[in-house]
Amino acid sequence: MRVWRALRTPTGIVVLAVGLALVLRLPFLGHLAFPDEAGLLIVADNWHEGGTNLYGTLFVDRPPLLLLFYQWAGELGGIEAARLMGLVAAAIVVIAAGWIGNTLAGRRGTAWATLTAAALVANPMIGTTEVNAELLGAPLTLLSVALLLAGTRPPVRRQLSWVRTSQIALAGTAGAGAMLVKQNLLDALVFGVALTVTAALTGRWPWARARVVLMLGLAGALLPAGLTAAWAVTEGPGLAQLWETLYAFRIDASRAIGGVHSPANGARRISLAWLAVVSGLAGIVVAGSVTLWRPLRGRDPLVVATGAMVTWEVVGIVGGGSYWAHYLVGLLPGAVLLVALTAMRGRAVRRIGLVSLVFTVASALVATGLQAGTARVAEAKPGRTEIVGTWLRETTVAGDTGTVLYGNADLLLIAQLPPGTDQLWSLPTRALDPRLLHLNQQLNGPHPPTWVIEWMPRDTWGLDPDRVLLATLSLSYREVARVCGIPVYLHRGVKRMLAPMPTDCPS
Repeated sequence: MRVWRALRTPTGIVVLAVGLALVLRLPFLGHLAFPDEAGLLIVADNWHEGGTNLYGTLFVDRPPLLLLFYQWAGELGGIEAARLMGLVAAAIVVIAAGWIGNTLAGRRGTAWATLTAAALVANPMIGTTEVNAELLGAPLTLLSVALLLAGTRPPVRRQLSWVRTSQIALAGTAGAGAMLVKQNLLDALVFGVALTVTAALTGRWPWARARVVLMLGLAGALLPAGLTAAWAVTEGPGLAQLWETLYAFRIDASRAIGGVHSPANGARRISLAWLAVVSGLAGIVVAGSVTLWRPLRGRDPLVVATGAMVTWEVVGIVGGGSYWAHYLVGLLPGAVLLVALTAMRGRAVRRIGLVSLVFTVASALVATGLQAGTARVAEAKPGRTEIVGTWLRETTVAGDTGTVLYGNADLLLIAQLPPGTDQLWSLPTRALDPRLLHLNQQLNGPHPPTWVIEWMPRDTWGLDPDRVLLATLSLSYREVARVCGIPVYLHRGVKRMLAPMPTDCPS
């Protein structure tokens, strides 16, 4: 009886929800590195001063905090360490969600918010098995919101205590920290500005207090931003390169995505919408929009701020252009707030929110069960990436380097083959080197990659229109094997004893 009472407290509810999230994520800890995870591990491992890119020789358009995470993961054991650190991030997501829910709606808010967070942070349908920027930014976003709500909760006093002052400043720090994981994760900052301005405009707060809150939040946000700028100037390539990599590149990338018709993009767009529905995310947003419409029209500051936050998250998902499933994780903080606000309302309103909550939890349970079974089958029968990568690892020798056309850094990670060119992703190649002149220059340079793996056809996305890559492969390389149908080229100045060809290629 005493244990049951303890579990019914807000703390007990949070503990149970954290346990649920971790249990749902456990079946996928041993999954091979995804391409993005592999690429980030490789860039972080090769991060050094100098070079033409933000982190040295290799290019990635992500902020430094994400690369720091993968640098620590690499030092602690690689992808296995990254997955364990991802468990910590998931736990913080649930704990922060419980803090928000308890601040807004007591025990019911704690239960609803933590269950929503646990289900969404562990639902494999929306890419949570991968430790990506959205997953690592969510704890900082939710902590920022939780700290701001704690620092500005009623009663409203003219003079803020030092505890509340610290909480508001830390909210700014955490919100800016999320932006340093992925540059569009401004959710918490959008929430904070909308809450403060709306509260002042509606007379809920005095303008003097609103100005203090904004200034404290700005001061907190400037700390990580200032440290990043100082790093870029003192040890990095400078502020101009920082801006070019994180923001100017996104304009080039959008043009590259829009410049070539891709059936795959259209299919992913439809798939993303479907996943939003079956994961419960769309239901939470729709239910929240219906139940909170009246307080939104009444300019309730919390509802207005949540609406602004969710709108920003949806724009970020749609504006990404590539429509990958893990983009939906970016909507998790907004979903938590919608559920917590719904828990504050009357019984009729809560029923609508409860239906969407139950559906979201059930979706996570079913998806985990189905995909865990699929993962066990995949472990028993290796995929093409693992087979080709293993063959390369058995064939290459120390000092060899390689490049994969175009992207798929997970192949290099499995092969334990250092990159021989500066691109590990297809989008930077499409945006920055569509004629493949730079790639061709590296293949013909003083230190060309030993191996070239033609994972994708050379003319994918209209690349290599002048066939310079084809000419270089013909003159400087020779095809030495087709491993599971994948052409593998070896530099003509190199000889290697090839490993036996695999016989268990997937159909």
